[in-house]
Amino acid sequence: MILVAIVAVLMAIVKTYSSPKPVLLEEDDVVDSMTMTDTIRTYMDTVLDDYSCQLDGCSQIIVVSPFGDLHSDIRLQAFERSKNLWVKVDSLDFVANIGYGGFAPPDGKKEGDGKTPTGIFTITHYFTKSQDFSARLKKIEITPNTIWVDDPTDSLYNTYFENSPHESRKGEKLLRKDGLYDYAIVINYNAERKSGKGSAIFLHCWSRLGKPTLGCVAIQESNMLKVLNWIDSTANPMILIQNGYNTALINNKH
Repeated sequence: MILVAIVAVLMAIVKTYSSPKPVLLEEDDVVDSMTMTDTIRTYMDTVLDDYSCQLDGCSQIIVVSPFGDLHSDIRLQAFERSKNLWVKVDSLDFVANIGYGGFAPPDGKKEGDGKTPTGIFTITHYFTKSQDFSARLKKIEITPNTIWVDDPTDSLYNTYFENSPHESRKGEKLLRKDGLYDYAIVINYNAERKSGKGSAIFLHCWSRLGKPTLGCVAIQESNMLKVLNWIDSTANPMILIQNGYNTALINNKH
């Protein structure tokens, strides 16, 4: 009996030390162990609710929004619609620069205020100084004489125009030497061309991180190329620019 008791005790000791110990997760570990899918999907569902009419037929969307506590912390992310759900494109998640005046309130953008307009806008055109690059959007062919008309009194306000010796208008040159417009996507803001409501709003290359634009959205050139290689006019792409903290962006720690 004594021998049996000793064996039983030894077996109990072996079982205790050989059994895997449960992993105790701290609260932060539990949060971090969750995938971002549900959070991002919840956010995009909110977007769908708010912009359901505008997003009809759209299956690609770019979202530009703050992601941290600082007003200057801006992130650009891309999403694709799949079976009525919005799926984040992990390879298209970048820090971005916006206008030196910050975000304009909805319908509050004015010409020359340095603010980036907020709202949801279509994307249909791009332009580049590269002769070899092509994207799946309509291309604006540019020359040293191509401008974007920024004179609110001009009948062609907020459109591109080819200056000539016979006709010249005031505007911003699209062929630049500083590299900002080496690759650019036209954001169709103020498509109605309302006088003084702002013009020439693009997604384009930045000169460096943290340097504000005159109102556009800017990202690193290599990232600009990634966006242009992804975006497709058949998906009716759009861009949402908002001045609101995005839970998906805040929690997505990159």
